[in-house]
Amino acid sequence: METQADLVSQEPQALLDSALPSKVPAFSD
Repeated sequence: METQADLVSQEPQALLDSALPSKVPAFSD
């Protein structure tokens, strides 16, 4: 099981996606 800290270390963009739902990350686009 991964913790939020692990997820952030692996995908820092995940926070941006969660914090900025109105913004679409380039990698997702």
